[in-house]
Amino acid sequence: MDGFGSGHFGGAKRCVEECITLTTSWMLHNKYFDLELGGKRFNWTIAWTNYFNGRPYTLTFDLERTSLIGMRFTRRYIEQVVFLVATEMRFGGVRWWFKCPRCFRRCANLHFEHVSEKFFCRVCLDLTYRSCQQSHSFDSLHAEIASGMGGITGREVGRMVSRAKRGHKSRWVRKRDRRSNYRARRICPMYPLCAHD
Repeated sequence: MDGFGSGHFGGAKRCVEECITLTTSWMLHNKYFDLELGGKRFNWTIAWTNYFNGRPYTLTFDLERTSLIGMRFTRRYIEQVVFLVATEMRFGGVRWWFKCPRCFRRCANLHFEHVSEKFFCRVCLDLTYRSCQQSHSFDSLHAEIASGMGGITGREVGRMVSRAKRGHKSRWVRKRDRRSNYRARRICPMYPLCAHD
């Protein structure tokens, strides 16, 4: 991709998948957020294994519940404070978010920056997803094929290729329309107690 005229100066962006990532969903699943109001937990440790060079990374931190919808995440050994906020969900419960220490944007994931050894959001670190880098990798090939066909664009060639990969799929039909013996059911108000169909 990084050839002459590609628009990439100095290589492609780093991918999220290559970074050490701290996620609120993982912390919630592992019961890190089960603190009472005013509660504190000290010297918690999370360990990662970096699969690219095999070196583990260990994060030691303190967590303090500051309000009903707020927490303070303080890293040990490297001075960094990250605030967590909760938003109410429509059908009950709350969703926890990190506040990025650099831009104060609300985000679910924070990524490790090796230069400052701190955690920031994807936007601040200018990260991208691997799927975004791979999504248009065949555009130039499709355009070249289209120029040889005449009267067709590279985008149309791409659609033809993706259709050929998928194969023929029939139109989706409701399950009730696929059943030959289907008849509409009436729901009786006494349904669990009566024998109506």
